[in-house]
Amino acid sequence: MTNNSNNNNATEVKRNLRSRHISMIAIGGCIGSGLFMTSGQAIQSAGAWGSYRSLPMYRAYGIFLNDIFRGNGNISPYIRVI
Repeated sequence: MTNNSNNNNATEVKRNLRSRHISMIAIGGCIGSGLFMTSGQAIQSAGAWGSYRSLPMYRAYGIFLNDIFRGNGNISPYIRVI
């Protein structure tokens, strides 16, 4: 039998979040929610025709995000977190 301890260490995921990483995640969340709130204000000021014209872009973006999330869901079983 061979010793697999070296192989397990090479494929192991390490969890090393520092405070600066958590701060960057928080800043990204604030920026994202700010963009979301501002886009609603822009749609309101554009009126009915402006919101009608922007719906295809929201749909395209939703399809794009759906593909990203499905891809992450398919890849996640291959990355083992211990």
